[in-house]
Amino acid sequence: MKINFRINHHTEHEITMGHKLGFTPIPWVDVISATANMKGFTPLRATRNMQGWDEKLIEMAAKDCNDQGEIAIVSECSPTLLLVPKTKNRVTPLRQIDFLTKDLIAAVNKLNAKYLHFTHFGFVQGILPFDEIYEIFRSLLNPKIETSLEIIYFELDARCLDVMTWFYRDVVVNELKYQTGLLEWSNTDRFEWVYDENMNRGTGELTTYRFVRASA
Repeated sequence: MKINFRINHHTEHEITMGHKLGFTPIPWVDVISATANMKGFTPLRATRNMQGWDEKLIEMAAKDCNDQGEIAIVSECSPTLLLVPKTKNRVTPLRQIDFLTKDLIAAVNKLNAKYLHFTHFGFVQGILPFDEIYEIFRSLLNPKIETSLEIIYFELDARCLDVMTWFYRDVVVNELKYQTGLLEWSNTDRFEWVYDENMNRGTGELTTYRFVRASA
């Protein structure tokens, strides 16, 4: 199994308002994992909007996931959605983070999935959860883990790129004691606000801006 980091660059509006709007799907993945949070302009909502999943289904699944405190498999979605309960930085015990990461891998194995789109750190708000990230890397990269996965496409907020990749190398080289080659990474699509020149019918007022993929 290997990790491919996908770098997310956000608009000033997303950063200032704390609204995650853009999401770049990967057509060939089997499963997408996301934090079970549909309250507000969250990464899960952005993912739902782009994938076209039923909103009520995702809201109910997210609530059930948090109530149960374990991974939820939403097979009605394509790709299959794996929801992970919300955690609290420096509050949730690390043993719970380890449990949830292993539970996620178990869900992936149950589906015999090869390609996982891991969206949890594509848009970071507040203090970066250092301990939680370390524990996730320890669990995901443990060479003793048995998994059907071949590639994890790991979303990273561009603002945290340096520190997150440093965490990754620290766990791999200093804790797990094996060498890593060059990091594999790619950029996700960039988005922008585009002014819509159409007029609102009969009012004379200009319409709102539209959030679209940026031109090359």
